Amino acid sequence: MSERDVLFAIHTNKKFTLEACKLTSETTPRVIRYRHNPDQVFLSQLEDERSDVSRAPAAAVVQYFRSGMIDRTYEALMDVDPETNLERLNAARNGRPWSQEELLKLIAQILQGLDILHKAEIVHRHLAPYYIYVPRDGPAKFSDLFHQSYCEYGETANDEFKADSIYRAPETLEERPVYDGRIDIWSIGVMMYELASGQFPFPQKNAYKIYFAIQRRKITPIPDSVPPTLRDIIGKMLTFDANERPNAETLLKEPCFSKYRPSLQQSSAAPKARVRPPPVVPRSSHFTDPYPTRRQKFLDALSAIQPVKLIGSCKVLFPSDANIEQSMVVMYQKTRAEILEPFYVMLEGTNAVDVNGIKRWFFTKLVEKLIDPTQLGLFWNDGSPDGKLTISSGTKYQAPEYFQIYKFAGLILGKALLERLNVPFRFNPFIWKQLQGLPMEPSDLKYVNQKMYNNMEEMRTFNQEAIDEAAPKWTCTLPDGSTADLIPGGGNERVLECDIADYVDLASLVTLNYYTPLLTAMRSELHALVPEHVLRLLSPEELELEVCGKAEIDVADWRKNTYYCETLRKNEKVIAAFWTVVDRSSNTIRQEILRLGTGLTNAPPTGFKDLKRTQMDRVGGFNMQALNTRQPVMPEGHMCYNRLDIPLLEDADILQAMIMKAIRNAAPPTDEGYAHAI
Repeated sequence: MSERDVLFAIHTNKKFTLEACKLTSETTPRVIRYRHNPDQVFLSQLEDERSDVSRAPAAAVVQYFRSGMIDRTYEALMDVDPETNLERLNAARNGRPWSQEELLKLIAQILQGLDILHKAEIVHRHLAPYYIYVPRDGPAKFSDLFHQSYCEYGETANDEFKADSIYRAPETLEERPVYDGRIDIWSIGVMMYELASGQFPFPQKNAYKIYFAIQRRKITPIPDSVPPTLRDIIGKMLTFDANERPNAETLLKEPCFSKYRPSLQQSSAAPKARVRPPPVVPRSSHFTDPYPTRRQKFLDALSAIQPVKLIGSCKVLFPSDANIEQSMVVMYQKTRAEILEPFYVMLEGTNAVDVNGIKRWFFTKLVEKLIDPTQLGLFWNDGSPDGKLTISSGTKYQAPEYFQIYKFAGLILGKALLERLNVPFRFNPFIWKQLQGLPMEPSDLKYVNQKMYNNMEEMRTFNQEAIDEAAPKWTCTLPDGSTADLIPGGGNERVLECDIADYVDLASLVTLNYYTPLLTAMRSELHALVPEHVLRLLSPEELELEVCGKAEIDVADWRKNTYYCETLRKNEKVIAAFWTVVDRSSNTIRQEILRLGTGLTNAPPTGFKDLKRTQMDRVGGFNMQALNTRQPVMPEGHMCYNRLDIPLLEDADILQAMIMKAIRNAAPPTDEGYAHAI
């Protein structure tokens, strides 16, 4: 175990503090970035960057290992060896020039990393030596994506570029720049010009003067002291016309890079090295406040996100059958600002009047369709006793059209959180962790593939004899049937007894990484409404409770917080008959009875006392009223008032039959939140 002092440059333009940090590491040094007492704006920027990086290809982007608030300090732990930083590598040479071979390999590694980045539709836009990390072999990695964007080539941007950057490409200086990944190629060309010649391609390192030099297309010719091969490559990178400037993939095909291509091969699914993942700090260490305090902070943060509007100010017409495709069209016609507003839900073909009850009914129905394994199949039962859902491993769900539905599920989840709808997203802990942006752990495999997890855990006990008999290589089979190398050339290298723990951990993580695109699609839309730093105020289990409420109906709590009209209070036998029906019903039937009167199948996180018509109500609870008849008729629900009207039947069996008939024949509400049965 070694200790070293590392000085890491922080963006001064973002007002981060420059700190010297002492690191302890058994394998790769890691950089800790601190900012003391960050305000909410900068904290949001840091968390947004961490969230963006988690969606970027790990083969080319420095990943965060952990980030978050520790007391009043923001801590971000990144998987990076500071000694591979390009600026540090150059400074360590003490003026000694780079050879042609060294620079060609360096350029090849950087281009390989950029090729991975650009094929993922990511443009860094602010490349500089201190954002580039170059390992001994393999593609370069890039950090500090504060300004990166996910964009199609040719996207237009107005003011997304740092004015003081001396590596900016000519097209970024235009009034409305149209750019693609080739702006990063220009930046690398400027850096390589300087490393190859010891000079800067412009008279001064002054962004203002460089601007005018580029406007006049003036650049200092590459000195003759630079070998012709390097001059040719750098000259192509410094082509003023972006349309003629080659991209990373084209440059890598140059003959001068042919000898370096084999060393740059790396599986996109594999972690960067064959080392055991570092231990994960328990989530509880991040929570210095007790749960009630954190929950209140969470609710306050949600309230701050959603604008204060009168009920009915944002009217939205949805299909009465909660059709998913039609509902997607309706939602995606709304702007983000409109989606943040409280919805007033109207249903096609009805005159239903919404005071939150119609909204509760509709979103509950919509979520049930989204998560039903027998309909879309986006989520499957994970085989656990509690019947939680896990992400689907079907290869067809990796298609773009399904990505959009996963994104829609994330959007509905965020909307449900903002509106406190308590809809039944019955996900297992792995999905909730991923939606919060928490790191994957090898043990999460049990939530995705219990059989594979059991096999992996059994392998941990193997001795060399058992390993020789199984003959495992450093590969694993992904859910789509393809094989992924866990290390470069893993198919040709045997696993040894001393490596078995590393093998199991890496195989588990690479398998879990297969689901990353689908979960990223969900997370991107969720975070567009509720930022990650807000979601991470709670543990995954606590977040599930806030989203879904309590699926297990507590009859005693329900009964305690039920209010009766005067007619029912005078007919205690009718009340007793109703609760007899509830007591002897299964939890599923109890949920359907609750749905008749509220539109919800789950109770609020804090119980029925907080079952309110709107968030503004001070008093909650379930309400019951009498139908003025002793005939066996079906109960009627008024969802907007959390009310169920029941006939004056004292026989529990007859009342139960009428309730079950109402559940079977329940139809969309038609007026004043009234749940008609037909």
